[in-house]
Amino acid sequence: MALNATISATFSRAVNCSTVTGGTFRVNNGAVAGTVACTGATARFTPSSSLAHSTTYSATLTGGSSGITDATGNALSANYTWSFTTVSARSTGSSYFSWDAESNTTSIGTVSRYFGTTTRDCTVAHSGTCSMRMNVIGNDGGNQQLGADVNLNSYAFPFVGAPALYYRWWMRIQPGFSWGNGTAKTKSSRTGGGPVSSGGTMAQGYTGYLRSYGFLIGECDSAGCRLANGAINDDSNLYIPYDFKARADGVWHEYIVKVKPNTSASCTAGVNCDAEFQAWVDGVSVGQYNNFKLHDNASHTMVEGWGGWMVTPYFQLNGASADGGTLYVDDFSTSGGYNSLL
Repeated sequence: MALNATISATFSRAVNCSTVTGGTFRVNNGAVAGTVACTGATARFTPSSSLAHSTTYSATLTGGSSGITDATGNALSANYTWSFTTVSARSTGSSYFSWDAESNTTSIGTVSRYFGTTTRDCTVAHSGTCSMRMNVIGNDGGNQQLGADVNLNSYAFPFVGAPALYYRWWMRIQPGFSWGNGTAKTKSSRTGGGPVSSGGTMAQGYTGYLRSYGFLIGECDSAGCRLANGAINDDSNLYIPYDFKARADGVWHEYIVKVKPNTSASCTAGVNCDAEFQAWVDGVSVGQYNNFKLHDNASHTMVEGWGGWMVTPYFQLNGASADGGTLYVDDFSTSGGYNSLL
């Protein structure tokens, strides 16, 4: 069972929900705190905090005269107890970047500045006490650098044939946030082909985007990026559909993007290329796009320009003054394995 799962029990008929309480629906005999809810024939217990990995828990429904009854007053004849075991901790492979916004120190150095309207907000956080807050302007003219300024991260492997990288961040988009009807996007990550020159420039890699309609890879055409059907990438056609407009709910959600470049520089897109692009939201895969070509220069090393997705976003809403709004991001990780906290 997932660490944040709701524990539920479904009866054979509707219950009197007033008899389903923290005293009659307990986990580990009441040692696990949580909230209880009831609808129709189903009772639910939601833990107040995540459960521990690889741990067996017991859940108990109280029967008898002081226990749970059905809608007509018939009591559960006796206590009913069952057990469940939570998932084991995942191996996330190598860790290339992490930052929880609790300070200005990331795993690859110190944040040198915050762009635009970005601040560290220590009144709102996914974990700990702080997160990064961005007040996004709607009529930005396509030119709105936000987020944290972090060091370049030069990986010790080539771009072509690089291992899969998993980029995680938690994001809370506040109610009222509007992507608008302009370009409605933000550049969320940037990679390049190394080595980096003495002037700090690098060859084109790719840019990761969030658009109002999904996760997207773009700005990779001159690096040889080609879609699975062989078409040239045009910054709008290599994407995983997802409705970000529906996520302006003021709730923290976990996002993970996986990018794995092709293993051969000479592969032919749509024939034998094997690049992979996949996204998860709250631990559930929302789609993938595979068998495309991401890079064609075997001599380039891979360089991460912005740490990970949404660390240094560059918004390009091109909308109206009423568009934009506030969002928070926290708990960033770039790893060599699936790095969900759920």
